[in-house]
Amino acid sequence: EIRVTTITELGESLHNLPDPAAAAVRIKQNLQSLFETRFSFDIDDMVKMNQGKAVQELEALAGMTKFVLGYTTQVALGGHSIPVSKSIQKILLATEIISEAEAAKGLAPGLERTVPKTKGYAFGSCLHQLALDFAESPGSKNVQAIMKEAGATIAKPVRKSPAKKAPAKKAATKKAAAEKPKSEKPLPAKKKAASKKPESTKKTEKKAPAKKAATSKKAATKKAASSKKASTKKKPR
Repeated sequence: EIRVTTITELGESLHNLPDPAAAAVRIKQNLQSLFETRFSFDIDDMVKMNQGKAVQELEALAGMTKFVLGYTTQVALGGHSIPVSKSIQKILLATEIISEAEAAKGLAPGLERTVPKTKGYAFGSCLHQLALDFAESPGSKNVQAIMKEAGATIAKPVRKSPAKKAPAKKAATKKAAAEKPKSEKPLPAKKKAASKKPESTKKTEKKAPAKKAATSKKAATKKAASSKKASTKKKPR
């Protein structure tokens, strides 16, 4: 029934989680992938299998997260595994149990070795409840008291001060200011080219009178030739 239930209906049942819709999507994906792989929802045979092989088969399911894998290994397979979600990672990071690099990879090494198997289920349940309270209201007195007792500082891992971004903007404005004069340097060359244009027009204007003089000379020679012909015609008389 859960496999064919809508996400909104599942989200109403998961309202205590930080992101009920995303959790509902993962549950539907896990159940659908399990049904397509095994044609049933029964995994009792995995209890008798080698735990490593069973974990590998569960990891191959679509939508499988490390929290769901750890919870299934702990509750269904009876193995020693403490489920760690993103909210729990913030708690472990605040208490310096894991580093920032391990939190980025979603790892919590050494947690199973520190907590014995007999107390693993109770420890995981309490840690999950604290993570939910921390995600909902990190500044509440209850959460603050538990975190201080564990020697954690809440503001350091959760919030990052954006004050370091301000110098980057100043550097960008300096670069922009330095690049502006470079784009304005080619402008004097255009002015020189504009000033040279009138000289070419002046040369063409000077050449124009020379053509007029050549045409006047041609007209004079034609007149002289016509006068010579007229004089030659008058001599026989």
